Amino acid sequence: MAEANPETSVRASGKGGKKSLLMAAVLLGVMALEGGGIFVAMKLFGSKPAAVVGAEVSETQQAEAAEREVLLARLRPSNMRTGKLFLWDMEVYGVVEQGELSRVQKLLETREATIHDRLAKLVRSADPRQLEEPGLEALRRQIKHEMEQIAGQEDVFKEVLIPKCTPFRADY
Repeated sequence: MAEANPETSVRASGKGGKKSLLMAAVLLGVMALEGGGIFVAMKLFGSKPAAVVGAEVSETQQAEAAEREVLLARLRPSNMRTGKLFLWDMEVYGVVEQGELSRVQKLLETREATIHDRLAKLVRSADPRQLEEPGLEALRRQIKHEMEQIAGQEDVFKEVLIPKCTPFRADY
């Protein structure tokens, strides 16, 4: 077996180090030239940002602006359909057209107890799966139907919103 000479390996690694340093410097120089060339080309041939003109409001956006959200009820009905007592802390809003707003507000003042009773009855009799739906779609449809029955007119409420529907366990 041939023995490795330590001086030979040091000299070889010294030359390799200079070569890799030279290659890194050349590579950085080429990258700097390339970046500078792209910058100059974009300045010479690029265009300035175009001016933007605001869009007109569409009819659907105007119709949405003519709608208002009205608080129908804040309530805490119970539900024992799972065999355990839960209280549901809820807020229910209705979306109405601007023209129907005064009529709906008068309805809410004169029929407040009826509205609370009907909405609480819906929650008390609701299947637990309906109360656990991510969008509460079934409960929204039922509330909309009940509110239209109380109002005595269909399509008064464009949509029912339930931003707060939190269950609390009450039978510890």
